Amino acid sequence: NRLESAASSLVRSAGVASLSPQSTVLPRVRQEPVMDLTLQVEDFDGAAFDAAAFLTKLTEPLLRRGAMGSASTDWRFDPAPFQEVFEDAIEQLEDLQEEALENIEDIADECREQEEKHQLCLAELDRSMSTVMRKFRALDQCISKVSHTAVRIGHTLETVDQQKRSSQRGKEMLRHMLQFNTGDESQ
Repeated sequence: NRLESAASSLVRSAGVASLSPQSTVLPRVRQEPVMDLTLQVEDFDGAAFDAAAFLTKLTEPLLRRGAMGSASTDWRFDPAPFQEVFEDAIEQLEDLQEEALENIEDIADECREQEEKHQLCLAELDRSMSTVMRKFRALDQCISKVSHTAVRIGHTLETVDQQKRSSQRGKEMLRHMLQFNTGDESQ
């Protein structure tokens, strides 16, 4: 529908009443070589693609040549150049489609390869992480044992210190008692 309306508006803008067999004033297109048209993927890229503009790009040079090439009004529309242009455009579109599909397949293959590499890398990282965690647990256990030993040594030292203080107090008491018994009042 969009292409048909674009074609009819293009034909009207070129001064042609219609492409129907009833029309009496039709542009005459000279039998010249069909224009050189090169289509690229960028022509159809994104939301900016306009079917009417594309159809205009294909047909306007032919319509202009036909309207300028004839001074009389009794000539008939010759669809052959349009057919050649459209066939060429279809071939180019098919080539572009094939190229796009090949690009998609290449990208999909590359994506699969990268995904496999990524999965291998993740597996290697997982193994490395497991090894690190295992070593960390072993280190944590060693630190825990050392800290328990340090706590035990600390308790033992505290007990020894308490015993030492008790023995020093006892010794001090005994010394005072001996001095008291001997009658030495100097201290």
